[in-house]
Order: sequence, then structure tokens, then C-alpha cells
Amino acid sequence: MLLSLVIQFLLISRILSTWASLDLPLGYGPAQLEATLPPSVPDTLPRLPHARITSSPPSSPPPPSSSPQFEPCACASAVKMAYIFKVAQKVKTGLRGISTCVIRGKYEDITFPQHMFEPIVEYATRCPLVSKVPTGRLFHVASDKPNQMEEHWRRLFFSGLVHSVNCKANSDCIYKAFDLDNVGVLRDLNVLAFRRFERMDGLKNTNHEEFCLFVENLFSQLYGPDALYGPEAPGQLDELKKYLSLFQEEHPPDDDFLLHNPFFLGEMDIAHFYVDAHRLIRHEFPVRRQGHSSDRILSDMESCYGNFKCIDVCEKNALLTHLLGAHAAKPRATSVKLCKWPPCGSAVVDVHRHAATHCIEWSTLDKARASPLSFGISDLLNRYTWQEVIRGMRYEFPHYPQAVARSFENNKLWYTLSMHRRLPVPSIYGYVAPRVSK
Repeated sequence: MLLSLVIQFLLISRILSTWASLDLPLGYGPAQLEATLPPSVPDTLPRLPHARITSSPPSSPPPPSSSPQFEPCACASAVKMAYIFKVAQKVKTGLRGISTCVIRGKYEDITFPQHMFEPIVEYATRCPLVSKVPTGRLFHVASDKPNQMEEHWRRLFFSGLVHSVNCKANSDCIYKAFDLDNVGVLRDLNVLAFRRFERMDGLKNTNHEEFCLFVENLFSQLYGPDALYGPEAPGQLDELKKYLSLFQEEHPPDDDFLLHNPFFLGEMDIAHFYVDAHRLIRHEFPVRRQGHSSDRILSDMESCYGNFKCIDVCEKNALLTHLLGAHAAKPRATSVKLCKWPPCGSAVVDVHRHAATHCIEWSTLDKARASPLSFGISDLLNRYTWQEVIRGMRYEFPHYPQAVARSFENNKLWYTLSMHRRLPVPSIYGYVAPRVSK
């Protein structure tokens, strides 16, 4: 509301100050008014007061204006109103003299005041991209993987891919949009924005190469060359690297899968994802006569995190070892033939669901406190948080969300995960300004 009032005030002040500087006499007519308008000012009315939306440059000249004509008059107020009308029709991308930033909407470019724009490197300095995983807590932190990506950056990267997908859908190539000095964050909206757009005719954004390069260049700028893929990578970024590898495949997944991907989910949403994946794989599919699909997905989970590998990880943790359920009593053998029940690949599915729903219960805590593994962390068991467990599961099993999503897609069951509901595109990207009658 305050922003709306400020923009309205600035627009009126600008128009009135321009009018006052002209010192027009009484009886000033339309021909003289037209001559006073700057020729460089565009021809459409912006969407005010909140965001100003502009279409891509037209491929053909616009039709002649049919604006109402004003006859010469001796009334100064009438002349002033005529001038205000003409100025309002000429303004397009914001108040003259006030710079803007822009995002690529689904239908049109959407501009915002420049004061809302914070350069991406400055933002990353204030809000780090990765942070140290706390040591001495529930989960052991490997010396070669001391860091983890901050959750709010997932949504920032999501908004960047939305931009790329919108460009591709409109056969639009915005040259060097993802250069680091051109990218920033819109304050309060927490989405990526751009200082300017330079369109290239005849080129198309096909496989989101600029977006991938932007992520890699950002890490290089903040943490040094080869920060993502070199030996000095800043920590637990396996999930990010796995996601970026999707773009490099010979036949990449479609844009719907890349955009509505579990990589972008925050803590609350990824926990719900774990619960729903378990429900579908272990219960709903067998009941709905899709047991063969469930078996194929579990086979993929076995290839990613087999039962024995998952159990080994959990049995070293004072909390997770008591979330294994039926898997805790499974025979310790390496032969797949012995892995009849629980089914192969089911351990990682079950443990993630148990972690999301049963990590703070009396039965779990009583067992954890009595466990030899709780030595030195008994006090911690009284104050750990649900969020810490969810982040710890993502640290221990970084490839699990992506493996589930890819397996569902390969089995044509992607729709059952309802990823559009979990990751809706912010409504601002679909904003369209009402057309102005001329």
C-alpha cells in the first residue's frame, strides 16, 4: 500500500514539475502540446502503481494512434489536463529519470523500481549460499563435506529457472541475462531479477545453458574456480550437482520435470514429499493394482541406496537406528536372495517417512536415550528439532529425492507426486497489465 502511494506521488510530481517548467500560456493548443512531448518516450501506459509491465518489442510498427483530440481553449486547466493525458500515454517502462529492473513473465516483461534490486553478489555476501553444518549434533559431519546449501537459495534458483523456462516457451532469447553483474534479488519478493534485457533475434533458449552457467559462475565467484566440481568444492553439494547433471544428458527431461523438481523444495515441503512417496510406493500402488510399478520404483531405490547401505548409515546414528522399524531385524547378509521382506529398496523409503513423522516421540526418545550411541549427546536428545532431522536426512541421503522423482517419471507416475502443488510458480510471473484504450 505504501509503495503504491509513493509511486503515485512520484508520477504526479513528475508531471506537474514538467508542466510548471514549460510555462505554457493560456490558449495553448494540441499542436503545441505534441511539440513539447519528448520524442524518445514510448507509447503505452504502464500498470501503476505496483508493477509496470511491458511487452516484448513489436516486430512491426504499431498502428496509428486513435487518441481523442483536444481543441484549443482558453482555459489553463483544460490545457493542463490535456498535457497530463498525453504524458500518461507516452510513459511505458517507468517514470522518466527513475531506473528499473525487470523479470521475464509468462506473457510479458515485468518491471520494478530499481531500489528493490539488490545485486546477487552483495546478496550472497549478506545471505551466504552455503553454511557450515553444525558439529556435535545428531548427525556426523564428514571432514570433506562440512557445508550445506541454505534452504532459501533453492527458491531463488527456482525463480531463475522460471525465467529461463518462460523465455524458452516464448521462443525468446535474452542475451547475457544471467551475467553476474546483471542478476540481483528483488527485496521482499525473494525472486531473481535483472538489470536489463538484450534480446537476440534468431536465437532461442533451448536447454537452459545460461541458467546452468549462472549457478556455476556464482559458486566460482564466491568460492573460487571449480568450486562445484573441483577437489576443493565447498561441501555437501551432491544434490545440486546431481540436479545440474540432468541438463547435460543426451535426452534431458522435459521442462516440467526440471522446474517442478524436489531439489527446489524446502524443509517442510520435502518432508511431505517423503511421506507421500512412501504412501504411494508402499501402500497405494499395490492396492490400486499397480504393484508392478511399485516394484520397479523400489528396484531403482535399491540401486541408489540399497537396504544394506541404508541400514549401515542408520545404525551409526543414535536416532536413526530406532527409526528402522522392521528393517532393524533384517538378516545381515549381502545376498539379494535373502532380501525378500522387507522388499529390496524399501529401507530408504521407510526411514525417510519415519524421520518425517516419528522423529520426536516418547517411544523413539526412550530407545535413543538407552542406546550406547547416545553417549555424549544425551542432553541433545532433549532439545533437537524436527528441522534438524529433515536437514540431516538430506545430508546423509542427498540423491534420494532425485532418485524418487526420476523413477516416478520413468514409470509415467510423475503426476501422482503433485509437484505443481508443492512448487507453484509465483503468481507475479503471470501478471498482465490491462490494455489501454487509445
